[in-house]
Amino acid sequence: MGHDIAGTLTIGSTGEFGTSFTSELLFAFRQQYPQVHVDVIFLSLGYFLAPEKHQPFDGIFHWGEPANSDYIARKLGEASFCLYASPRYLEQFGEPSVPADLAGHRAVAFRRPSGVQSWHLERGSETVDFTPTAQCMANDYWMLKYFAVAGEGIVYLPAFFTEIECMNGDLVPVLPQWRSPLVAINLLYMRRRYLSRKFAAFLDFCLDYYRQRAAYSSPRYCVEVVRPFAGARSGGENNR
Repeated sequence: MGHDIAGTLTIGSTGEFGTSFTSELLFAFRQQYPQVHVDVIFLSLGYFLAPEKHQPFDGIFHWGEPANSDYIARKLGEASFCLYASPRYLEQFGEPSVPADLAGHRAVAFRRPSGVQSWHLERGSETVDFTPTAQCMANDYWMLKYFAVAGEGIVYLPAFFTEIECMNGDLVPVLPQWRSPLVAINLLYMRRRYLSRKFAAFLDFCLDYYRQRAAYSSPRYCVEVVRPFAGARSGGENNR
Protein backbone atom coordinates (compact mmCIF):
# COMPACT_ATOMS: atom_id res chain seq x y z
CA MET A 1 0.00 0.00 0.00
CA GLY A 2 2.88 2.33 0.80
CA HIS A 3 4.00 2.21 -2.84
CA ASP A 4 0.56 3.30 -4.07
CA ILE A 5 0.78 6.64 -2.20
CA ALA A 6 3.20 9.13 -3.73
CA GLY A 7 3.90 12.83 -4.08
CA THR A 8 5.38 15.54 -1.89
CA LEU A 9 4.20 16.58 1.58
CA THR A 10 5.04 20.12 2.69
CA ILE A 11 5.21 20.15 6.48
CA GLY A 12 5.72 23.08 8.84
CA SER A 13 7.24 22.75 12.30
CA THR A 14 8.91 24.84 14.98
CA GLY A 15 12.65 24.32 15.38
CA GLU A 16 12.92 22.73 18.83
CA PHE A 17 9.94 20.46 18.25
CA GLY A 18 10.95 19.58 14.72
CA THR A 19 14.40 18.31 15.55
CA SER A 20 13.22 16.45 18.64
CA PHE A 21 10.23 14.49 17.36
CA THR A 22 9.28 15.47 13.83
CA SER A 23 12.56 14.27 12.32
CA GLU A 24 12.24 10.74 13.65
CA LEU A 25 8.52 10.60 12.83
CA LEU A 26 9.17 11.65 9.22
CA PHE A 27 11.97 9.09 8.94
CA ALA A 28 9.62 6.33 10.12
CA PHE A 29 6.90 7.56 7.75
CA ARG A 30 9.29 7.44 4.80
CA GLN A 31 10.19 3.85 5.63
CA GLN A 32 6.53 2.93 5.27
CA TYR A 33 5.75 5.27 2.36
CA PRO A 34 8.99 5.53 0.35
CA GLN A 35 7.24 7.13 -2.65
CA VAL A 36 6.30 10.20 -0.59
CA HIS A 37 8.86 13.01 -0.51
CA VAL A 38 8.88 15.43 2.43
CA ASP A 39 9.67 19.14 2.35
CA VAL A 40 9.98 20.53 5.89
CA ILE A 41 9.92 24.26 6.62
CA PHE A 42 10.76 25.50 10.10
CA LEU A 43 8.52 28.25 11.42
CA SER A 44 9.04 31.00 13.94
CA LEU A 45 6.88 31.09 17.07
CA GLY A 46 5.06 34.13 15.63
CA TYR A 47 4.02 32.44 12.39
CA PHE A 48 0.30 32.39 13.23
CA LEU A 49 0.38 36.07 14.18
CA ALA A 50 1.15 37.09 10.59
CA PRO A 51 -1.50 35.42 8.37
CA GLU A 52 -0.49 37.57 5.39
CA LYS A 53 2.81 35.65 5.28
CA HIS A 54 1.24 32.20 5.38
CA GLN A 55 2.12 29.72 2.69
CA PRO A 56 0.31 26.52 1.82
CA PHE A 57 1.28 23.56 4.00
CA ASP A 58 -0.19 20.10 3.96
CA GLY A 59 0.21 20.04 7.75
CA ILE A 60 1.89 21.91 10.60
CA PHE A 61 3.19 20.45 13.84
CA HIS A 62 2.13 22.91 16.51
CA TRP A 63 2.48 22.93 20.27
CA GLY A 64 -0.72 24.32 21.77
CA GLU A 65 -4.06 25.33 20.31
CA PRO A 66 -3.98 27.40 17.11
CA ALA A 67 -5.19 30.98 17.38
CA ASN A 68 -6.40 30.84 13.78
CA SER A 69 -9.81 29.18 13.39
CA ASP A 70 -9.04 28.31 9.77
CA TYR A 71 -7.05 25.32 11.03
CA ILE A 72 -8.30 21.94 12.22
CA ALA A 73 -6.20 20.57 15.08
CA ARG A 74 -5.72 16.82 15.54
CA LYS A 75 -4.23 16.07 18.94
CA LEU A 76 -1.25 13.73 18.83
CA GLY A 77 -0.14 13.89 22.46
CA GLU A 78 0.72 16.22 25.34
CA ALA A 79 3.86 17.69 26.86
CA SER A 80 4.85 20.07 29.64
CA PHE A 81 7.71 22.31 30.74
CA CYS A 82 9.96 21.10 33.55
CA LEU A 83 13.10 22.36 35.29
CA TYR A 84 16.52 20.90 34.49
CA ALA A 85 20.16 21.44 35.36
CA SER A 86 23.44 19.70 34.69
CA PRO A 87 24.91 17.43 37.40
CA ARG A 88 27.96 19.72 37.32
CA TYR A 89 25.85 22.74 38.30
CA LEU A 90 24.01 20.89 41.08
CA GLU A 91 27.27 19.57 42.56
CA GLN A 92 28.58 23.12 42.75
CA PHE A 93 25.48 25.01 43.88
CA GLY A 94 23.25 22.37 45.46
CA GLU A 95 19.78 21.23 44.48
CA PRO A 96 16.63 23.20 45.38
CA SER A 97 14.18 21.21 47.49
CA VAL A 98 11.18 23.61 47.22
CA PRO A 99 10.27 26.24 44.61
CA ALA A 100 11.20 29.07 47.00
CA ASP A 101 14.83 27.89 46.74
CA LEU A 102 14.92 28.87 43.06
CA ALA A 103 15.46 32.52 44.02
CA GLY A 104 18.94 31.62 45.26
CA HIS A 105 19.99 29.86 42.06
CA ARG A 106 21.39 30.89 38.71
CA ALA A 107 18.93 30.67 35.82
CA VAL A 108 19.02 30.27 32.06
CA ALA A 109 15.84 31.89 30.78
CA PHE A 110 13.81 32.29 27.60
CA ARG A 111 13.26 35.88 26.50
CA ARG A 112 9.87 36.70 25.00
CA PRO A 113 9.17 40.01 23.20
CA SER A 114 7.31 41.11 26.35
CA GLY A 115 10.08 40.06 28.76
CA VAL A 116 11.49 37.02 30.51
CA GLN A 117 9.33 33.89 30.36
CA SER A 118 8.05 33.04 33.84
CA TRP A 119 8.31 29.53 35.19
CA HIS A 120 4.77 28.34 35.82
CA LEU A 121 4.82 25.19 37.97
CA GLU A 122 2.09 23.03 39.44
CA ARG A 123 2.00 20.17 41.92
CA GLY A 124 -1.51 18.92 42.54
CA SER A 125 -3.53 21.95 43.60
CA GLU A 126 -0.42 24.06 44.34
CA THR A 127 0.80 26.58 41.77
CA VAL A 128 3.91 28.75 41.57
CA ASP A 129 4.79 31.52 39.10
CA PHE A 130 8.48 32.39 39.32
CA THR A 131 10.21 34.99 37.14
CA PRO A 132 13.91 34.16 37.11
CA THR A 133 16.74 36.66 37.19
CA ALA A 134 18.99 35.19 34.55
CA GLN A 135 22.63 35.65 33.67
CA CYS A 136 21.96 33.94 30.32
CA MET A 137 18.88 34.78 28.26
CA ALA A 138 17.95 33.93 24.67
CA ASN A 139 14.86 33.59 22.51
CA ASP A 140 16.08 30.20 21.30
CA TYR A 141 15.57 26.96 23.25
CA TRP A 142 18.61 25.33 21.64
CA MET A 143 20.91 27.99 23.10
CA LEU A 144 19.26 27.67 26.51
CA LYS A 145 19.81 23.93 26.46
CA TYR A 146 23.46 24.44 25.53
CA PHE A 147 24.05 26.77 28.48
CA ALA A 148 22.20 24.43 30.86
CA VAL A 149 24.22 21.37 29.80
CA ALA A 150 27.39 23.45 30.13
CA GLY A 151 26.51 24.18 33.78
CA GLU A 152 25.33 27.80 33.61
CA GLY A 153 22.18 27.30 35.66
CA ILE A 154 18.66 25.90 35.94
CA VAL A 155 16.51 25.99 32.81
CA TYR A 156 12.78 25.65 32.07
CA LEU A 157 12.32 23.55 28.95
CA PRO A 158 9.76 21.26 27.30
CA ALA A 159 10.20 17.69 28.51
CA PHE A 160 10.34 16.31 24.95
CA PHE A 161 13.26 18.66 24.23
CA THR A 162 15.51 17.26 26.96
CA GLU A 163 14.82 13.55 26.45
CA ILE A 164 18.23 12.60 25.03
CA GLU A 165 20.19 14.77 27.48
CA CYS A 166 18.38 13.20 30.45
CA MET A 167 18.93 9.70 29.08
CA ASN A 168 22.66 10.43 28.77
CA GLY A 169 22.91 12.06 32.20
CA ASP A 170 23.88 15.48 30.86
CA LEU A 171 20.76 17.04 32.38
CA VAL A 172 18.71 15.93 35.38
CA PRO A 173 15.23 17.04 36.47
CA VAL A 174 15.05 19.68 39.21
CA LEU A 175 12.01 19.67 41.52
CA PRO A 176 10.64 16.76 39.43
CA GLN A 177 7.22 16.80 41.15
CA TRP A 178 6.66 20.32 39.80
CA ARG A 179 5.87 20.96 36.13
CA SER A 180 3.79 23.20 33.91
CA PRO A 181 0.24 22.27 32.85
CA LEU A 182 0.11 19.85 29.94
CA VAL A 183 -0.03 21.42 26.49
CA ALA A 184 -1.44 19.61 23.46
CA ILE A 185 0.81 18.57 20.58
CA ASN A 186 -1.29 19.07 17.45
CA LEU A 187 -1.07 18.39 13.76
CA LEU A 188 -2.84 21.26 11.99
CA TYR A 189 -4.31 21.43 8.52
CA MET A 190 -6.50 23.97 6.75
CA ARG A 191 -10.22 23.58 7.37
CA ARG A 192 -11.18 24.19 3.75
CA ARG A 193 -8.35 22.18 2.21
CA TYR A 194 -9.02 18.94 0.35
CA LEU A 195 -7.29 16.03 2.14
CA SER A 196 -5.18 14.15 -0.36
CA ARG A 197 -4.58 10.42 -0.02
CA LYS A 198 -0.97 11.04 0.97
CA PHE A 199 -1.91 13.49 3.74
CA ALA A 200 -4.70 11.22 5.01
CA ALA A 201 -2.12 8.42 5.25
CA PHE A 202 0.28 10.80 6.98
CA LEU A 203 -2.35 11.89 9.50
CA ASP A 204 -3.21 8.28 10.38
CA PHE A 205 0.49 7.47 10.68
CA CYS A 206 1.14 10.40 13.04
CA LEU A 207 -1.73 9.42 15.32
CA ASP A 208 -0.42 5.85 15.50
CA TYR A 209 3.20 6.95 15.96
CA TYR A 210 2.42 9.02 19.05
CA ARG A 211 0.35 6.20 20.55
CA GLN A 212 3.15 3.65 20.29
CA ARG A 213 6.39 5.51 19.64
CA ALA A 214 8.47 2.82 21.36
CA ALA A 215 7.39 0.29 18.73
CA TYR A 216 9.22 2.22 16.00
CA SER A 217 12.97 1.93 15.48
CA SER A 218 13.68 5.45 14.21
CA PRO A 219 17.10 6.79 15.23
CA ARG A 220 16.77 9.47 17.90
CA TYR A 221 18.06 12.97 17.32
CA CYS A 222 21.44 13.54 18.98
CA VAL A 223 23.63 16.59 19.36
CA GLU A 224 27.24 16.92 20.44
CA VAL A 225 27.38 16.88 24.23
CA VAL A 226 28.75 20.05 25.80
CA ARG A 227 31.89 19.08 27.68
CA PRO A 228 35.15 20.88 28.55
CA PHE A 229 37.56 20.71 25.64
CA ALA A 230 40.36 18.52 26.96
CA GLY A 231 42.58 19.34 24.00
CA ALA A 232 42.76 22.99 24.99
CA ARG A 233 44.71 22.18 28.16
CA SER A 234 47.02 19.65 26.54
CA GLY A 235 47.58 21.97 23.60
CA GLY A 236 48.49 24.79 25.95
CA GLU A 237 50.98 22.61 27.75
CA ASN A 238 52.55 21.59 24.44
CA ASN A 239 52.99 25.23 23.50
CA ARG A 240 54.99 26.04 26.62
